[in-house]
Amino acid sequence: MTYLTRACLLVALLTACSLAVEEKPAQFLAVLSDQSPRLVQLGTIESTGSDLLDVNDGWINIPAGDCLAVVRRGKWKPRGSRTRVMLHDGQMFSGDLVSGNQDGIKIDHMWMRELDIPLDRISLIEFRSNVMVPPGELDRVVLANGDVLSGFVHSVDDPVTIEIEREEVEEIKLPLDRVAAIAFGGESPPASWPQIWTLDGVRMSVSSASIDASGRLDMEPHEFMVGSYERLPGADEIVALVLDGNRFTPLATLPVTTINTSEARRTASRPRREDPMAPIGLTDLHLGGPARYVFQLPAGSDRFRTGLQRPRTSRRWPPPTLVVSHGEDVLWSGEFQESMKLDLPFNPEEDSKNLSIELFCGSQGPVHCGIRLVDPMVLVDPAPSP
Repeated sequence: MTYLTRACLLVALLTACSLAVEEKPAQFLAVLSDQSPRLVQLGTIESTGSDLLDVNDGWINIPAGDCLAVVRRGKWKPRGSRTRVMLHDGQMFSGDLVSGNQDGIKIDHMWMRELDIPLDRISLIEFRSNVMVPPGELDRVVLANGDVLSGFVHSVDDPVTIEIEREEVEEIKLPLDRVAAIAFGGESPPASWPQIWTLDGVRMSVSSASIDASGRLDMEPHEFMVGSYERLPGADEIVALVLDGNRFTPLATLPVTTINTSEARRTASRPRREDPMAPIGLTDLHLGGPARYVFQLPAGSDRFRTGLQRPRTSRRWPPPTLVVSHGEDVLWSGEFQESMKLDLPFNPEEDSKNLSIELFCGSQGPVHCGIRLVDPMVLVDPAPSP
């Protein structure tokens, strides 16, 4: 057998092996209104209902309106971009800056193509990653060397024009390659739904969205688009599809106060997020005891849903006691050995706006007293009382 023949056989073998090993489909957590979250692979999500592949139970049919969101699980890597534009309402767009003026900017996105974004809708424009932007009510331009200019950004182009007030109003023009980020003052309106998050950093609200049988997003054009979609992203590019974000809130995103309840613990540690970068903030929370954690609830909240797990290092010790309360009303209390689920309704019309979780420790002491809240969230009444 000649060297060339052996080389051809080796190439053929490697090709066959690469085709045989298929990449596993991405898994998502389906947030449902009438039952606990389920780990699924995407099927179809339509206005008439959803068909999702539960990784344990097979295909399931979800009635219309019951699927609130699907959120990617596991490791994923966002695609880089030269420019990121964040809006006051939480939307985000990525791409290449095309041009700008005193009214807005134009960027080129990989599958939406040209986007025309008004300046008064923008909260932040990043030209470099991991830029520290100081808070403030005025517009701020952060330079590549870390200097900050505050005033009124008149135009975003090359150069960037900002008016600052010293002894008198002064107009400064800055070459774009010297600018790391531009922040704009303004109020933050509530997000609108549905909302789509994709691997390229997009977080955008559209009038309607669904996933068809081919695994492609089907959605209306965004209001900033100048033309049509060059293509629509597939399921492998989706980070999250939030159909109704008004009906649930991840517990990790709520304001929380930690109250130290024992002299044995020197500090009252805050809840620790397992994944600080989790899409829409839906991540597990680790609570250490003895302590009480008080979460400020959004208006209309009427249910708390979570899984409970004990850290492996603490399972050799007696279980802690957990008390979950809405105001003065105890929703659940007891000990748990390893894992369980809680689905606790409460009266949204009561005066209390707080949900408290308190851990009592026995002989295990504060070092081994802790729990893990799995996918904790608060469900919201779709029609809260005024």
